[in-house]
Amino acid sequence: MAEFIRTPRPLSAVRAVRGAGYVTASTLIDRLLTIVTTVVLVRIVSPSTIGLVLLATTVTEVLSLLRPGGTGFSLIHQGHRSGELLRSALLIQGGLGLIAWVLQLSLATLIASVFQKPDLASVLIVLSFTHLPSAVLVIVQAILSIDFQFGRLSWVTLAPAIIGSSGQVMFALAGGGAEGISWGRVLGQYGGVIIGILLIGSSRLMAGRFSWSAVKEIIRFGKHVFAADSLSYLNHNLDYLLLGRLVPTASLGAYGMAYNMAMLPITTINVIAGRLMMPMFADAQGEPRLLKERGKTALLLTGLICLPMTAAIAIPAPMIVDYVLGDGWSEAVLPLRLLAIYAGVRSVSSLGGVAANAIGHPEVVARFNYMYTPVSLVAIAWGAQFGIVGVAAATALVSSIASMEFLRRCYALIHVDWREIIQCLRPGVLAGLGVVVMQQGLMLSDVDKRGGLLPLVVVFLAGLAGFGGSALLDPASRAFFGIFWNATKLRRSPDYGG
Repeated sequence: MAEFIRTPRPLSAVRAVRGAGYVTASTLIDRLLTIVTTVVLVRIVSPSTIGLVLLATTVTEVLSLLRPGGTGFSLIHQGHRSGELLRSALLIQGGLGLIAWVLQLSLATLIASVFQKPDLASVLIVLSFTHLPSAVLVIVQAILSIDFQFGRLSWVTLAPAIIGSSGQVMFALAGGGAEGISWGRVLGQYGGVIIGILLIGSSRLMAGRFSWSAVKEIIRFGKHVFAADSLSYLNHNLDYLLLGRLVPTASLGAYGMAYNMAMLPITTINVIAGRLMMPMFADAQGEPRLLKERGKTALLLTGLICLPMTAAIAIPAPMIVDYVLGDGWSEAVLPLRLLAIYAGVRSVSSLGGVAANAIGHPEVVARFNYMYTPVSLVAIAWGAQFGIVGVAAATALVSSIASMEFLRRCYALIHVDWREIIQCLRPGVLAGLGVVVMQQGLMLSDVDKRGGLLPLVVVFLAGLAGFGGSALLDPASRAFFGIFWNATKLRRSPDYGG
């Protein structure tokens, strides 16, 4: 096992470790703000109001797919600092952001009638104002990623979270309801754009001139990412869209909160891994051996964190719902357990898409989604007849199997086979089993009958102990931690841009 993962080049290792600190801190703060905001909002407004906001947000994100998601990926993949390319990408994003804005304004009433929820129209109108700033943020984040400016990227990430969370709570306290919460999100997006422009400079953002040749290059790469993103988003939100039509708004809110609680901790790790590994994979395109090593390192670390986290959410789900959401949300317990399983598998498989896009093969992601979408549609439609539990079960089963196949196909592009994937995930599986054993023992005892937050704290501390003990049993994880420790001791290179 001594050669399980080799140490990357010194400069890349320092960039990864230093960037991980910035990205991890900003992402954790972002998610913490989301959790705190959610806990506050569920105690101010009703489950129906939460369900209405979540449904409007889902529809808004569907329309946001009109913007070519591959624009930012195209810039990062090429590592291109050309003013001509950046200006063209900005104009493309801004133009399609305006189209999405106008389209949502025009269709708000029609969409509300389709879902048979008249109050949805006004919320959709408010959220339509997020399209333009979100489009510009894609370019700002791509520029900072290309330059490995993770510190500034962290500020661009935090600004919408801080401003948006504050706005949502203030508007909710003022009795603004679903519309007020949505205006808080709008303020957050515009605040993020302003901070981003100040950090990179308007001259950098507007440098160069529009070029049709640059547009063609962006479209050549971005069309596959656009197709893959559209189908992937449909797959991940089809459950919510179907339930929005079939179940009461209160049940919709319970399912939405269960989904968010299952996904939030694990997608936090995905955001960190994606922001770090996209430029790192792109940087290693010309060195297959280094590319493979980085892919295995990222997979091992992601599994080592996310798979135990799955158990830490699924086992004490009743306690989490009780302490986080309070009374009136018991309907979310079983969906939370089922969706936590799916979240753990999705967390590790998402690295496949990052790798494929970074090395210039978005068509692999698109082709897989063409095949998977009909299967997902049938499974979720069948599960919908059993309510939110049926949809959660169908999502967990079908999507988990599909996610592992997706990871296998994408990692084959960087020459990591199925045996090596299992080898990378083994420490995480062992750690997850450790968490299950420790937590189940406590859940069977009387620790959950003492009241207060102490039971939840004890269960998670026991899970952490199980995670650490199980991980240390596996030589692959010990090899990784040795490499990470060595990377932190490398001196900062003079040409490192930080």
